[in-house]
Amino acid sequence: MTSSSRKAKLEIEIEIDIPIDIINDKQRFGLVKEGIVRSISKGLYEQGVSFKILKSSLN
Repeated sequence: MTSSSRKAKLEIEIEIDIPIDIINDKQRFGLVKEGIVRSISKGLYEQGVSFKILKSSLN
C-alpha cells in the first residue's frame, strides 16, 4: 500500500452457468474455478489495482 492508496474490502457474489459435463468432471471444474480467479486478478492488476483473493468457492 502506498501513501496514495487505501485498502478497501469488496464482497462480491457472482452467479455463473457451467455445463453439467464440466461440473461432473472434478478436474475440469477445478480448472474453471482457477480460470475465473485468474481472469479477475489479471484484469484488475493491469489497471494498477493491487489485491489478493482471500477466499473463493464454487459450489
